[in-house]
Amino acid sequence: MRPQLSSLTLLMLAAVAACGDPAPAPAPSSDTGDVSDHPDAPAQTDADADAEGCGDCAGELPDAPDVADLPDVDGCGNGTPEDGEECDDGNDDDGDACLSDCTAARCGDGVVQEGVEECDDGNRSYEDGCLRDCKLATCGDGWVNAGVETCDRRVAPETTCADIGFPAGEPVCTESCEVSYVTCSRHLDSVRYGGALLDDFSQQLIEIRLTAAGGHVVAGRFQGMFLLGDVELRSRDARSVAVARLSRAGQVLWAHAIADGRRPFNAEQVFGGIAVGPDDTTVVVGAAEDWVRVAAGRDEREVRDETDVFVAKYGEDGAVLWDRLFGGFGRQRAESVTIGADGTIYLAGRYTGVLDFGETRLSTPDVFDVYVAALDPDGNALWGRAFPGTYQPKLVATPQGVVLVGYYEDAVDLGDGNPLEAPRWQQTFVAGLARDGGATVWRTVIAEEGNTSPNSVEVFPDGDVLVGGSFTGANRERGMFFARLRGERVSWQRVFRGDGQRVVSMAAAVPDLLGGFAAVGHFDGNLDLEEAGLAGIGSVDVFVAGFDAAGTPRWATAYGNLLDQYASDAVVDGDGNLRIVGTFEGAVDFGGGTFHSNGRLDSYILQLHGGAGDSGEERR
Repeated sequence: MRPQLSSLTLLMLAAVAACGDPAPAPAPSSDTGDVSDHPDAPAQTDADADAEGCGDCAGELPDAPDVADLPDVDGCGNGTPEDGEECDDGNDDDGDACLSDCTAARCGDGVVQEGVEECDDGNRSYEDGCLRDCKLATCGDGWVNAGVETCDRRVAPETTCADIGFPAGEPVCTESCEVSYVTCSRHLDSVRYGGALLDDFSQQLIEIRLTAAGGHVVAGRFQGMFLLGDVELRSRDARSVAVARLSRAGQVLWAHAIADGRRPFNAEQVFGGIAVGPDDTTVVVGAAEDWVRVAAGRDEREVRDETDVFVAKYGEDGAVLWDRLFGGFGRQRAESVTIGADGTIYLAGRYTGVLDFGETRLSTPDVFDVYVAALDPDGNALWGRAFPGTYQPKLVATPQGVVLVGYYEDAVDLGDGNPLEAPRWQQTFVAGLARDGGATVWRTVIAEEGNTSPNSVEVFPDGDVLVGGSFTGANRERGMFFARLRGERVSWQRVFRGDGQRVVSMAAAVPDLLGGFAAVGHFDGNLDLEEAGLAGIGSVDVFVAGFDAAGTPRWATAYGNLLDQYASDAVVDGDGNLRIVGTFEGAVDFGGGTFHSNGRLDSYILQLHGGAGDSGEERR
């Protein structure tokens, strides 16, 4: 700000101008004459002398001062605080302690005072990037910086686990000041099923399917005694198949043992799969050996040769509607089953020798070729097809027919007139089969730099197909893979690796209600799920993980102890929650208390909150 001249200074300058005339010149010499002596010259008066500037001025006046040297500059900017000014440092710098308008710098004035303030945004808020004490907001400063932080380490998160639907627990604030819900418990319910105390056998639930009434059907294999609530199933020393229907509340409504009722030893009934139809009936498939009956009091059926395919259908009340054996010379088994919207039953498995479906008869000279067959709702065969050179078949029904997945190691013809060449690695194929006749409509390969084998195939609500399974890399590292397909086009595929050559097994992947999917299985060591990675607890542990629509992990949970625990299947119910079946050895706590196995392996049904949660791990 420029200095201003005061009124006193102006008056002094005016006086200097008035008294500054030079002194009178000396009188002229006699040879020129004195003008005043001239006879015609008028007489000089005092007024004339004043007019010439010589009135009261005595002596010689000093030179006029330079304005810049004047000491008495008035107003802001003169370097001297005056009345009405808080400060005056004589400069225009707004970054120091005195602003250019002569007010003292202070926090909140909107001007950053260098060396004193880190910031100054002119407000008194503690919730933006500059705090009200003019310090930059940082994680851990005790305030939540809106738009940057969702919490602060020194302040408890405002949201609770219950606010986002979790049944229990409290969220935490991470080191990066983000709310984490990994401490929220997903546990809704868990029930143990197994044998009698000190039973030396295993009771294993392997698959689970939802019912129209909101309950579920479970099935698996067992030896000895299998206690399912108040229902007791028994088999002889050989393995038998168990199937049970439970209400939404978990009450066992009915249960059956598919067993050999004649031979006391060695004959085994092998579980293959279950499905629930649109009429809420249940179909169970597998392999029967020797003699088989599908429920107590039911007539036994005799197997033709080594093993036959068995198919049994139960009503909503558990009554046996019908049962069938399909076989011939050699060994035949069913390993997967699904039911279409029209009630058509599709089953897949493997066979040697001859597989007779009545009007359809398949034969192979090879060891265990894959087949797919269709039955009408009454169990009559509609068609059957063989897929030589393929392995590990899984099925899921679609409106157009059925999708088959499996793997192949050598050149193979899936029946579309375009054979697949021998791959470098064991690869997974996906094929769409027509509802009528089972012709191959399309097929594709999920190619990876390693061996893959599919364990699960499901359909998203938009018709996309979800495939998941196990992966082994070039260095024999273990992991799991997922892929999403729209018809023959692979939208994306992901591989997640475990801890070197240690166990990783993906058992089931199921679409959720959030557009993504959940996966269950078991692992040993560590499981790399990006930010949701898991570290093992004991030997082999259960994992449950949620993924978004693009296959990115959202959350993951592990359960285990020093012994082995397995997850074998899962479904997502109408509330978006997960229902999981599996087996465990020793003791395990899923969040509702510790379970102890009575014999070798006992089973569990676990219900978990299926919300999105966040990246991170939870261990039990």
